[in-house]
Amino acid sequence: MNNFFNSESKTFVGHFNNSDSRNPDVATALPSTASTNRYNFFHNIQNVATQIESESTLELVARWFLNKSALSNKKIQKLCYYAYCWFIVFFNDLEAVESDNIEINVLSSEKFQAWIHGPVNPKLYHKYKKYGWNLIPKEEKAPQFEEQIESLLSQVWDAYGAFSADELEALSHQEYPWQNARRGIPQSESCNNEINDYDILKYYSSLR
Repeated sequence: MNNFFNSESKTFVGHFNNSDSRNPDVATALPSTASTNRYNFFHNIQNVATQIESESTLELVARWFLNKSALSNKKIQKLCYYAYCWFIVFFNDLEAVESDNIEINVLSSEKFQAWIHGPVNPKLYHKYKKYGWNLIPKEEKAPQFEEQIESLLSQVWDAYGAFSADELEALSHQEYPWQNARRGIPQSESCNNEINDYDILKYYSSLR
């Protein structure tokens, strides 16, 4: 399977300057081959959480990232959010969504909300809330996903994993989907508005 991210680029398009030494070698180009199987694949992802019935897809995704490293609750939130966002980009067609008004395929039915410190999934947040600002222990074994999801998660980790939780928060604050969900709400005020899937699809597709 082709990489979702183009390894030849040195920046996140539109996010940081080339001189920023923190940038991993990533960009956000969608390979042309991904569009040919995005719809067939979506029917399989709907059953991804059945391997552990008590856990949602996002909880399994969080555990997958935790198998890479001990992480804070805030960083888990941001990594899962970007996995959610890039799934939407790679397994939907923006033109088809806009012209035919079709439903957007998503990684999980559980949405992210535009909290003060960036996108947060409430269920996932409360699962790890007991750790406070401390690191959540590393998972011994990663949940198993289908090949395309494994590839997506690996590339999200490669793209965003080197950034701190605070850097990922700052990054999300620069992006339209979070900003639009908080439109008219003061920066320091709590908010539980959901981040819109169409905003995610349109914004992150523009970064390709």
